[in-house]
Amino acid sequence: MVLGKKQLLATASALGFAWSGSAATAQDVSYDRWQWSAELYAWGADIGGTTRGGRGVELSFGDILDNLNFTLMGTIFARRGDTVFFFDGVYLDIGNSGTGEGRIDGVDIAASGSVDLESFISTFGGGYTFSRNGNTAWTGLIGARYLNMETRIRASVGDAPRGGIDINRSDDIWDAVIGIQGETELSDRWALTYYADVGGGGSDFTWQAKLGAQYRYDWGALTFGYRHLDFDFDSDTPITELDVSGPFVGVRFNF
Repeated sequence: MVLGKKQLLATASALGFAWSGSAATAQDVSYDRWQWSAELYAWGADIGGTTRGGRGVELSFGDILDNLNFTLMGTIFARRGDTVFFFDGVYLDIGNSGTGEGRIDGVDIAASGSVDLESFISTFGGGYTFSRNGNTAWTGLIGARYLNMETRIRASVGDAPRGGIDINRSDDIWDAVIGIQGETELSDRWALTYYADVGGGGSDFTWQAKLGAQYRYDWGALTFGYRHLDFDFDSDTPITELDVSGPFVGVRFNF
């Protein structure tokens, strides 16, 4: 399921996959048509984890950025009255390669290798706004998280045709999640958002908490805040605990 430190890097840096959409405000909820929004965002997270042997693993956002090939994070959100649906997806490609030289029995040997990790993570589901009290609305959510990781490791030593390594592995993890999301209007432009969820299935347990703010325009909003995501995996996997924390920033378009 979890493959180790390199896959920890791919998994955790991409876990901005958890839902980042926000409910339409109490002022502009429509009961006769669907309201849609799309958001692009970035999560500058640091990563912590624990290996099966109890060793701690720490990766900074700078470490992730140094090995990043490409990433795309986005959310689609739909509301009609008190009913909501959401889909969040993250694609991440991290890779590194290198060459080196050494001596074996007095002979110079050249070696090269590369690691490429691709992840697709999505969170999707629906919910219902069960409370509107003054300027605050609360929405209950239920859904699922899906994680796919593709790992490719290649290495060669000298010109030996059989001296190379070529490893390809794919892993899939499904978790069911339930959560709650809140929004408090501070003014016509400013609002605070809150989000928390818990779940499990493919992992032993996962939870997330997020506190954010948004500044609204006629076309959408700028969003920012802080998010923490935590995973507990099986005790027989190389990585047994994973936590991802950091600030996020995004832009949302309404249509």
